[in-house]
Amino acid sequence: MSEIPGRAHLAAGRSYTLTVLASSVRLGTMAAMPNGTGYWLAWSTGAVGAYGDAARYGSMYDLRLDDPVVGIVSTPDATGYWLVAAT
Repeated sequence: MSEIPGRAHLAAGRSYTLTVLASSVRLGTMAAMPNGTGYWLAWSTGAVGAYGDAARYGSMYDLRLDDPVVGIVSTPDATGYWLVAAT
């Protein structure tokens, strides 16, 4: 695997350094916390990573998904997130 460095620029002028490992699993999307202090990354497998001040509320990784995850959206109060699947 090779590393692909990058930067994510979020609300309130904050930025985070990302390192993504190239593999057969695709990174689906990223959602920032409304206050800009953290973010979540969702992979096509349903796995979710929490970074900065974002809390991890679980994932769909252990379940059989009919379609890949293509989106993640923060709840307005940042106490959770919704995963969106392709259909």
